[in-house]
Amino acid sequence: MSSVDASSTRGRRLLPSLVGAGLLVAAGVAIYMQRDALVASWTAIEDPPLWATLALPLSTLASLAIGTILFERLLRDVPDLDRRDLAALVASSTLFNLLPLKAGLVGRTAWQRRHQQVPIRRSVLVAVQLATLSLAAVAIAVAAIAGSSASGLPLVAIWGPVTATAFAIGLVGPSAWRQGRVSSGGVMLGWRLLDVTVWSVRFAAGFAIVGIDLAPSSAMALACVAAITGLVPIVGTTLGVREWVVALVAPALVGIAWDQALAAELLARGVEVATVAVAGGVGTWWLWRRSFAWSERPMGGGSGPSA
Repeated sequence: MSSVDASSTRGRRLLPSLVGAGLLVAAGVAIYMQRDALVASWTAIEDPPLWATLALPLSTLASLAIGTILFERLLRDVPDLDRRDLAALVASSTLFNLLPLKAGLVGRTAWQRRHQQVPIRRSVLVAVQLATLSLAAVAIAVAAIAGSSASGLPLVAIWGPVTATAFAIGLVGPSAWRQGRVSSGGVMLGWRLLDVTVWSVRFAAGFAIVGIDLAPSSAMALACVAAITGLVPIVGTTLGVREWVVALVAPALVGIAWDQALAAELLARGVEVATVAVAGGVGTWWLWRRSFAWSERPMGGGSGPSA
């Protein structure tokens, strides 16, 4: 490869990082320029609700746990699959997905190929299956929000039974009876619907800390926006992207000023990143430890290191 081609490649890889950094800087500048209008929001941070303070980090950890469960179900036929490895892999890849170009996805695929003998094609299929589950959950959530608005019923009165039904179909439905085992599709959809609930709580908590009470339907609508944004290739999970998407859709979607939405999302994102940094750091250390043990095991010594 010529020096020109190499420079061009590096430039293309660097561009998303610059875009994300630029968006974060722009968000900070926008908040500073709107500081007079945001005094009430920042004052509210001095005495945040206890439930919201706890919900932000706990919702992030809950989402990581649900991701681990989904990976385990999708890769259940892989021999000697260790749940601790999967939990570490999900946490580590989530951390590195904060960088552009889905760095965590690339790293997770490479690690599974080398240490768990999961073919790259299979890893890509799992990513597509997870994306499909996310889209299905978002579609169901939008239908539930519309149904709640049209019928006047509380959202929980619709969402709760829908989520329970997804689990019930997987656990005791005809497919489970016929096959003599749990139907994976229903259960996995149930877990993804539960993840939408977790993200709804996360948005409600983030806005509550800056003094804004979100209705359940509004929190779930923003959770759907975040889920769709995360599926965008290359930059979907990059720092700075989701913050602006939430801020720009909030006025039309939930009737909240963009600057207030941006402040709330930046705060929640900060807690999320801090939580993921700790969990992802521990996960990365665990995977490094496991990789070292694999490299040291004797030939013919089994499929993986003992825990």
